[in-house]
Amino acid sequence: MSVLEDKDAIREVMAAYCHALDACRFADVASLFADDGIWTTDYGEAKGRAAIEQMLCNIVPAKGEGPQRKHYITNIIIKVNDDSADSISDYLVVRESGPHLIPVMGGTYKDKWVRQDGTWRFQRKELVHDISGDMALKNNR
Repeated sequence: MSVLEDKDAIREVMAAYCHALDACRFADVASLFADDGIWTTDYGEAKGRAAIEQMLCNIVPAKGEGPQRKHYITNIIIKVNDDSADSISDYLVVRESGPHLIPVMGGTYKDKWVRQDGTWRFQRKELVHDISGDMALKNNR
């Protein structure tokens, strides 16, 4: 693959992460990580696919359990180095609030990537909450 193809493949995984997370398909989110991948933020950390899936189940309300949300990623910078890469991007989370939508989180994703068997996966995904409101998560964030 060329560097441009690698960057495009990484962006596809980033988009798949948002789509799966917003649909509450937590096993699909976890499958985007390396076997020993890490998902970390200021309110918790999980290592490994099973732990990542469980953490998301414990934090994010599924449909019918609370307001639903959408994640948007922009300002993506990716640096590829053979079978590893680093990326930084900004994200915005919007959630339901009665008949309205409200922005509830803006932050930075700091991601480390690894290519395994030809597929790019998150080695480490760090969520930095630069600005936040009421996310209506199960952990009262």
